[in-house]
Amino acid sequence: MEHPVGCWKKCILGLTLIAVLICYYWTTKIPVKIKQKMRGPIEYENNSRERTAKIQKAADFQKSQDTAKELKDVPVVLLMTYMRSGSTFLGDIVQQLPSVLYSYEPLRRYMEKGYYLTRDRGSCNTSNGKCRNTLENKYRFIIDNIKKFFNCDSQKLDLKFTRSQKSNTWFQLCAHEAEPEKCVSKVISLCSSAVRIIKTIRLSMDVVQELMENIPNLKVAHLLRDPRGMINSRRKTIPYFQYNKKKMSQIARAVCDRYHRDISIGQSLKVKYPNRIKTVLYEQIAQRPLETSIRIFKFLGLQPKRNFKSWLMEHIAGDPKMSVGHPAFSTVRANSTVTANSWRIQLSLDNVMDIDRECSQVYEYTGYLAVKNSTVLKNLNISVRKKNTNFP
Repeated sequence: MEHPVGCWKKCILGLTLIAVLICYYWTTKIPVKIKQKMRGPIEYENNSRERTAKIQKAADFQKSQDTAKELKDVPVVLLMTYMRSGSTFLGDIVQQLPSVLYSYEPLRRYMEKGYYLTRDRGSCNTSNGKCRNTLENKYRFIIDNIKKFFNCDSQKLDLKFTRSQKSNTWFQLCAHEAEPEKCVSKVISLCSSAVRIIKTIRLSMDVVQELMENIPNLKVAHLLRDPRGMINSRRKTIPYFQYNKKKMSQIARAVCDRYHRDISIGQSLKVKYPNRIKTVLYEQIAQRPLETSIRIFKFLGLQPKRNFKSWLMEHIAGDPKMSVGHPAFSTVRANSTVTANSWRIQLSLDNVMDIDRECSQVYEYTGYLAVKNSTVLKNLNISVRKKNTNFP
């Protein structure tokens, strides 16, 4: 049997060992806890910042998605037409929407006077149809700025692109504000919900084709005018063309060759992009302004302002007493009809017949009729356009 003193020694040694182990545990555990306690708020703050950043990033992404969706949903409009075709009035009509940013002839600052831009033939002369090469960087610069305007990319848009007295853009809207920078920011924020419109006489339909391929919400209104009326208007109003010194056949050939190319490309685009391109005749607007305007707005999928009818009646040249039918709903304005047919009084029969010979292909599509004699030419009660399925 072990001596009692030896047992006590063993017990004391065991207790001492246990005490050492307990002290060691607490001396190592407590600093760890303190260290964790001290580090916790910092970690929480960092985690909070990370969560906030993620939330903001998600919100920014959603905002960009919403803006992109808004830009895609709102149609952008190109009014593609020709010099002295009545395009300014068409531009005034389509601006009668609740929210519009309108750019009037933005290419005039980049193109030589009297020229229009094509994709395959370069820059072409309006009066004789002769073309010359366009530098690729100049062509691309013009196309890129058109895209930037339609996409509300104002920070990268060349400032000269929208500087025109007839333009209704953020630059013009803010020109006379006390703090123009704030005004620009405000208008830009509304851009994505506004209908962006460009009116130009300086593009060919092959360029329009490229734009339609790259801008899915682009709608194109292609305005034509009877070449006899358009040529006569140019002859009277544009001195630098000097029409009196040129042969009418050459002039008409340049006009109707361009017409024919644009019409041909436009017809193929109507098949490829249904309900994205519409051809309108100036004579339709002049003779039936309300009816034709309603068709244009229906094509765009948009509703004009409530006062559109009264606006239209006020802006059609002529005495309201000359209207046929009720003034608020009249679709035929006597004065507008005379204006559309003024060439029949002012051009000679020889000049008219020269134009008719060069434009027969265009007439087949539009329904314009060749004039056979002076009796038909001068009698405004005889129509020189037949209605067809393209232009009722």
